[in-house]
Amino acid sequence: MSGMLSVLIVGAGPTGLTLAAELARHGIHAHIIDHREEPLTTSNALAIQSRTLDIWQDMGIVQQALSQGNLIEGIQLFSTKHRLLTLKLNILKTQYPFVLSLPQAETESLLTQLLHNKYHINIERGLTCIDLIEHADHIDVICEKTDKSSTIFQCQWVIGCDGSHSTLRNLTHNEFIGKMLNQHFMMIDCEIDWELPNNMGSAFLANDGVMAVLPLKKHQRMIVDITHQQSLQEKLELTLGDFQEIMDKRCYFPARLFNSQWISRFTISEKQVEMYRKGRIFFAGDAAHIHSPIGGQGLNTGIQDAHNLAWKLAFVLHGKAHETLLDTYHSERYPIAKDVLHSTTQATQVMTTNSHFLRWVRNSFFSSLRTLPLLRRRALEQLSEIKVHYTQGCLDSHYRQIKGFSVSAPKPGYRPINQPLKLSATNLSSLHQSIETSLFKLLIFTGKKPERTVANIATIVDAIKARYSTQIALFCISSIDNYDAPWAIRIIHDEKMKIHRYFSCCSGGVYLLRPDNVVAFRNHLIVSDPLFSLLETYFIET
Repeated sequence: MSGMLSVLIVGAGPTGLTLAAELARHGIHAHIIDHREEPLTTSNALAIQSRTLDIWQDMGIVQQALSQGNLIEGIQLFSTKHRLLTLKLNILKTQYPFVLSLPQAETESLLTQLLHNKYHINIERGLTCIDLIEHADHIDVICEKTDKSSTIFQCQWVIGCDGSHSTLRNLTHNEFIGKMLNQHFMMIDCEIDWELPNNMGSAFLANDGVMAVLPLKKHQRMIVDITHQQSLQEKLELTLGDFQEIMDKRCYFPARLFNSQWISRFTISEKQVEMYRKGRIFFAGDAAHIHSPIGGQGLNTGIQDAHNLAWKLAFVLHGKAHETLLDTYHSERYPIAKDVLHSTTQATQVMTTNSHFLRWVRNSFFSSLRTLPLLRRRALEQLSEIKVHYTQGCLDSHYRQIKGFSVSAPKPGYRPINQPLKLSATNLSSLHQSIETSLFKLLIFTGKKPERTVANIATIVDAIKARYSTQIALFCISSIDNYDAPWAIRIIHDEKMKIHRYFSCCSGGVYLLRPDNVVAFRNHLIVSDPLFSLLETYFIET
């Protein structure tokens, strides 16, 4: 039996690895186990969306990921005879207006290296959970090794990141609610000799099924809908020739497939657990939700689960927050995954329809997007996940109606855009970089006339330092260069008022950002009463 663990993470896929790294960034050393003897070697999930790249910037691995992956700058849709539409991702208001195609094996390797090199955390492999014994203040997790011997982990908290067939989920009788869908797909990683560029994804809306191609750095991923090809569903072994035959039928210009690296097939399920938290056990990633791969949302949703949970669990373990904070994990992440399930199932049904009329409607709609820029932007924002927000379960639910902000200002539950900012007196390239910390961030805006807000700022700074110094880092956004502030806090000079305007605080105000950079609270007045009412709900005073 091992000693008491703060956190045991079951599953070393992208979700579990992200969770371990984020907990470590917040000062919690988690133990991570996996049933696999060796790391993943296949490409599996590929698409890394803009929101996840923002998270990877927080984690310090985004530049390495960009150097290893392939940037997809747009999506092209084709009918059987012509190009329907080209969607360019550079219209997105994000620091990363593209999809990064990166094989899952490389994503896992990147995260594993981060854990080993920076946090000195290694994965214990060849362990499968076989039983749980729950106590009032901890859980005993009984695991079986590949040699059939067993070991027991005593853990304060356990997180199931062990995939769609989660043994931990089964042991807790956490029902996986949903259904199998009717669609069948096959896919191949290979090289393709054709006229399309390597920086664009493509989808072919043929009469006998959709076909999609996503370029990687050295080859291509081709996914084929074979829902209406019974012979291919039943074929024992698929070959490169099967894919070439489909390419010849569904692509109207020449394309030659060669150098096959991996062939697979799959069906789709749409399922979600009832509860993301059951006592001292949490579920994340595919252990909590599975859905259609259309849109490349699955891996990203799991990573964002981990990003949401890690800081909350760390705050509780450090004694900085009440345990009730952990309930917001379910209330925030459950609706997000539910929406993903709904939207990906709808998209799959639309893309794979066998109805001549519905195919005509679908293709006509895609063609019309060329003249509907607002609808085009919204579709891409949903794909990139930059508009993911927490309208349910957000910490400040009692204070969302505070008025005085522009419509475009970051709202509670939203993550402010990490756009490049040129700040004087600093060489940092973005706002998120300039306020980087594992704590909450209270941004106090002086407004155009700091002399009018100085007294209120002093009051709120003194109160935060006295009661929440270990939970909240303080930043003053000053409209005056070389502002001589009477408080020992970080000053960010904003003499051109760019940050003030973005946050709609030109007359002064406060924004409280969570460790995941989501807005927890905002007020256009620099007053402490409503802010401290929120903080008292969740945090333990120092």
